[in-house]
Amino acid sequence: AVVELELDTPDAHCELEFRFANLASRPRLRLSRPRLRGTLRLHWEWIREYPYIGRVRYTFLQPPSFDAGLEPLGGVDVTQLPAVGPFIFDLAASARHTHIHTHA
Repeated sequence: AVVELELDTPDAHCELEFRFANLASRPRLRLSRPRLRGTLRLHWEWIREYPYIGRVRYTFLQPPSFDAGLEPLGGVDVTQLPAVGPFIFDLAASARHTHIHTHA
């Protein structure tokens, strides 16, 4: 089965705190309003007893798109800045594409 997936959670957020060996301060990054969109291929195996579905496997047919707000400065969403936002998303997209393995 092929399923369109769109996960949009405007109230969700995640705070990350980084610890570096040579820095006394601990920089924080807040990820807010995450949104994931892509097309999934689902494969499941039927079984005879309840719950009737055994193993479920899923794969994205193409790399999913991901969007979120980044607030490293305590409330300023840097993805809304004119030059910084597109640069961050392009950087994340290129990193995501280099780590996705496709099977032909």
